[in-house]
Amino acid sequence: QKHLGLPVHLLTAEEVNKLVPELKTDDLLGATFCKKDGLVDPYEFCMGYVNQAKKLGVDFEMETEVTGIELTNGKISKVKTNKGEIETKIVVNAAGAFAAQIGRMVGVEIPVYPIKRQITTTAPLEFVKPDFPMLVDFGSGLYMHKESGGLLLGWADRKTAPGYDLSVDPDYTDQILAKALYRMPILENAQISSSWAGLYENTPDNNAILGTVPEVEGFYLASGFSGHGVMHAPAVGILLSELILEGKTSLDITELSLERFKKGELKVEKNVI
Repeated sequence: QKHLGLPVHLLTAEEVNKLVPELKTDDLLGATFCKKDGLVDPYEFCMGYVNQAKKLGVDFEMETEVTGIELTNGKISKVKTNKGEIETKIVVNAAGAFAAQIGRMVGVEIPVYPIKRQITTTAPLEFVKPDFPMLVDFGSGLYMHKESGGLLLGWADRKTAPGYDLSVDPDYTDQILAKALYRMPILENAQISSSWAGLYENTPDNNAILGTVPEVEGFYLASGFSGHGVMHAPAVGILLSELILEGKTSLDITELSLERFKKGELKVEKNVI
């Protein structure tokens, strides 16, 4: 990380305790910390792009389901929706957890599968100040950060089977709370504000799939971010626009191509939570 220019530092357990006194640190070997790391509200982030795009003349079709994609001589020619057809030569598959379904519409298998993740938030907490850092416990996989004056708590249950179930599982929530209480005992007195479930769009190596699809001209992929989507979105938007308009990208994205799965050239990202 330092080689790439990040001002990241190694901290001892004692230094971690000074940074966040509420944490249990007697079983920690140490930690890393980067002051330039930050948090973003995904909704505000997305709407910022939407509003600016509208100013530039982009049309958004809300509540519009894609039902099929038509090819002519192996090239994208039309998108079919529940509200009519759209003639186009280009489709960017950025359908998240539904990317594989879109791929099958053009006869392409995309190894993206949906995994349920649950989140729990607390009511406001006095010790959560504006500069409270995001915390990741790599021992358990628990993560937490400030949210509406309290904390957002999350954890990935590796035993969760792929699927589109968005129901809140009380046992899942209990496991999140148990891990949070261990790492931050003061949460014993916290009130739970809400819990919800959403979908990660995972790939076999936990890395995104970017670029063209050789079998279908005009079909581009920006899928399978495995929890990195919001962080990578600005750069991916630039790279995909370069690829579409200029036929090449300013950064080499070949390692993230769909073909890597056929070749077995996978570099698994292990720090996906």
